[in-house]
Amino acid sequence: MPNWIQAIWKLRATAALVLLGVALLLANPSDDPHEDDILCLTEQGTSTRAVCMGLILGLGEGLSPKNAPNTDFSSPAPALVFEPNLGQAEAQFDFVARGRNMGILLSHGSAVIALPAGKRAPPRFLKASFGGARSNLQAVVEDPLPGRANYFFGSDPEKWITDVPSSAKVRYNDVYPGIDVVYYGNERQLEHDFIVHPGADPRRIQIAFEGADGVRIGGDGDAHVRVNGVDVLWKKPLVYQQVAKQRRPVESRYRLSSGVLSFEVGQFDPDRPLVIDPVVAYSTYLGRSQNDGASRIAVDAQGNSYTTGITFEFNFPTSFRAGTFQRGYGTVFVNKVSASGDAAAYTAYIGGNFVDGAVGIAVDDAGNAYLAGGTNSTDFPVTPGVIKSRFSPPGTSPDPLDCFVTKLNPAGNGLVYSTLLGGGNEDGCSSIAVDRQNNAYVAGYTASSSDFPTSASAPQRNLGGQVDAFVAKLNSGATALTYSTLLGGQNVDIAMAVAIDSQGAAYLTGNTRSANDFPVTPGAYQMRYGGAASNLFLLGDAFVAKLNPAGTAFSYVTYLGGSSDEIGFGIAVDAQGAAYVIGDTFSANFPATSGAFRTTYGGATTAVRFAGGDAFVAKLNPTGSGLTYATFIGGSDQDWGSAIAVDGSGNAWIGGATLSTNFPTTQDAAQRTFGGSDPAAYIAFGDAWVAQLNNAGSALIYATYLGGSGDEFIAGLALDPSGGVYVSGSTLSNNFPTSSSAMQKSYGGFATRLVPIGDAFIVKYSGTGTGTFVSAIVSAASYAGGGVAPGEIVVLTGGGIGPQQLTTLELTPQGTVSTLLNGTRVLFDNVAAPVIYASSGQTSVIVPYEVANKQSTQMVVEYSGGRSAALTVPVLQSKPALFSANASGRGQGAILNADNSYNSASSPIAKGGIVQLFGTGEGPIDPPGVTGRLSTSVVPRILLPTQVTIGGQNARVLYAGAAPGAVGGLFQINAEVPAGAASGAQEVIVTIANTRSQTGLTVAVQ
Repeated sequence: MPNWIQAIWKLRATAALVLLGVALLLANPSDDPHEDDILCLTEQGTSTRAVCMGLILGLGEGLSPKNAPNTDFSSPAPALVFEPNLGQAEAQFDFVARGRNMGILLSHGSAVIALPAGKRAPPRFLKASFGGARSNLQAVVEDPLPGRANYFFGSDPEKWITDVPSSAKVRYNDVYPGIDVVYYGNERQLEHDFIVHPGADPRRIQIAFEGADGVRIGGDGDAHVRVNGVDVLWKKPLVYQQVAKQRRPVESRYRLSSGVLSFEVGQFDPDRPLVIDPVVAYSTYLGRSQNDGASRIAVDAQGNSYTTGITFEFNFPTSFRAGTFQRGYGTVFVNKVSASGDAAAYTAYIGGNFVDGAVGIAVDDAGNAYLAGGTNSTDFPVTPGVIKSRFSPPGTSPDPLDCFVTKLNPAGNGLVYSTLLGGGNEDGCSSIAVDRQNNAYVAGYTASSSDFPTSASAPQRNLGGQVDAFVAKLNSGATALTYSTLLGGQNVDIAMAVAIDSQGAAYLTGNTRSANDFPVTPGAYQMRYGGAASNLFLLGDAFVAKLNPAGTAFSYVTYLGGSSDEIGFGIAVDAQGAAYVIGDTFSANFPATSGAFRTTYGGATTAVRFAGGDAFVAKLNPTGSGLTYATFIGGSDQDWGSAIAVDGSGNAWIGGATLSTNFPTTQDAAQRTFGGSDPAAYIAFGDAWVAQLNNAGSALIYATYLGGSGDEFIAGLALDPSGGVYVSGSTLSNNFPTSSSAMQKSYGGFATRLVPIGDAFIVKYSGTGTGTFVSAIVSAASYAGGGVAPGEIVVLTGGGIGPQQLTTLELTPQGTVSTLLNGTRVLFDNVAAPVIYASSGQTSVIVPYEVANKQSTQMVVEYSGGRSAALTVPVLQSKPALFSANASGRGQGAILNADNSYNSASSPIAKGGIVQLFGTGEGPIDPPGVTGRLSTSVVPRILLPTQVTIGGQNARVLYAGAAPGAVGGLFQINAEVPAGAASGAQEVIVTIANTRSQTGLTVAVQ
């Protein structure tokens, strides 16, 4: 090969080594839908809009009866889950279950149905018992379910209930001689089948009601049982016998006498069992809804996911007559879900007598889960010997809100520790991280002016203004603070997220309105405040800060923002100490960097109650003195960015919500079109979105909508060791996309137009657990995903896709690039691809020309006996991309001058001179390409129309075809620099058949 071609290949091999795998609120429950304005739209005390914007993602607001909209019952509801009563309810009950808007309690064969009467009012009860039945019937569990439930309610450990099993059915045998009753159903209705064994008499069955205002049989055959204004229906019974695996119906109807129901049954075979199946349902729907809002998510080494947040499910009544209907007005929940997503390992509920919600979650190597959030329950469960065990100091006025930090054991059935954290005023935790020594790092905000606990050597010990951010490190037993410091100026400053690096340094992001005295450090990227002094959103600037491992000094503190408002919602840190931040911006002059994925603001100007503007992603260098990149993310409407995680190659996985119908998705997206939003939603979010931004911040490797016809948002995102991407959030869509083996396939919450927390959700993308798997496929030049072109040189990332040590290409005796390299083989529709280099986490191949004219191709990687799952990849006509000199996909191009010298700032090309551009993804060539063959005797030309611009001016194309002497798939374009081109680094764009190469790649012009 000529020297310059060898230099190109050497550049790519070096890039492989360097990149190592590129590609891949506590709101007060209210009967008034506008009471949340107190928190979100005004400033009273410390209840700022910034607090609302931060905490609403994790916590939300309950729904009162008067706000309940009509509910769509067209989709199937989740099955009822029965738990043995181990103390959740009064001792007389055997089993308990939660319906969608009812509590169900079973007692010696009888069923008690509890209907809520409204906020702060006792429930209404209806007891259905069987007249003349045997007494003291014993329940038998049928269809046991996996996982355990755990209840940590109140401050008395003796009343905590753990390891509660569950089942789908409960049977009582011989309620009457030869007649059993089996309870089951779904969250909308309770079913109780009477199993009439051969020889038994179904006429003995009687259903008597206690607590009913009246009973009547309607014209449709249903029995209407009136309970304080609500009709509870005993649907007309379905009666049948099983004959040869088919149901043979039997005529039947209710008979009513003195308020007691019995059955009239037609002719049936007395030698076969008879099933009588009445269904209990509603004709009106009132009361609090069972809403669940998920905040952040964590994943352990085995791929089990842990989610937390807040649930407004009512709990089981503690008394049949006058018990309260719920323990508090919001309760922390924790779910551990198996790696396959089809079973819950455990569910835990934690809370006290008012509102409790978790916003942050982390998991350690042993599977202990760490939670952080806020509580205003005076009896929140705490353990002995912790940092703070009382909600309010004795003799003071009630504390409006305390931060809490709780550690659950791996089984979820015990509190390793649980502590409050804060002073005598409002304190809230927003995020938590844990190190390898099991120390917890929490971040949040405080308004406690004199008694928030700070360490003696903290860089800031005193409250600077109305509200300050804080970060604290708890020792492994939460018996003491290793350090604790405030961060803030004279206005409102809030930390929204914390991350830690391998050395134990803590990184924070959030927002600040302290324009003049926020403690920025010398040499920080942005020393001066850029935010608006006062506007609708009252956010100010985002900030990023790094605290040294000892907690004694900030390594850097910087503003981050333009002339309007910003807030940082999520932060991650890579192995080099670079910080990645995601958030929202309303600034057209937010400091997006040249060559970034998107450099212009696109957020809508239309006012909404919870505006997002555009999402942003920014990467700061390890010293905090500069931006490696910063980009807008979004479409032409409101977009929110809320969650971020970084993989080993520096690619950022990001997520949020969008009202934009033109949000940028890739062609391989799981959902390419906008799903919708409730037009009457009080706070609308539209669809959730998930994306992967390449390590240069210049392209989306993958991007998809996620949602149904209602509203969704993403609050948490985590990565597992095998490349799996997990997102958590909340949905109001009864058609939210679920997988066939999902633990819960149907919507279980009530819709609320206040805050979209109908049901929590967990979604996993990519990764296959262990073995050989592919996370992404991108251009080897631009690192953009979205599909492949015939002959394109691409990079695959994943796990187990090659040898541990990088191996570079080999030539066959026939002079073609080998399709088997050190045990690695890549197939596109069973056609082997030439392998440029291979390693465990990253492999580069040439897409076979045989995929041309197809809509998509199935790609599989084989290595050392392992085989990845097939990845469906769209096939594009062309996908041009130019190689860069620094292997980032942007900046100085891998360009040769006419004399074969490298083009650079020190060796620019003169105007009118010829430059040689190198790239891939040109599509069809003439003569047709032969996969893996070197371009020697016959050099193919690019078949599709080809154009070049340099500095925005058209450049004359002198040659466009294969690079002579190089393998097919590497193209060369010789172009003449326009005489009118400006001097310096000028952007060069190649367009092939209306498809442009990446932005931000430059040529040096003299």
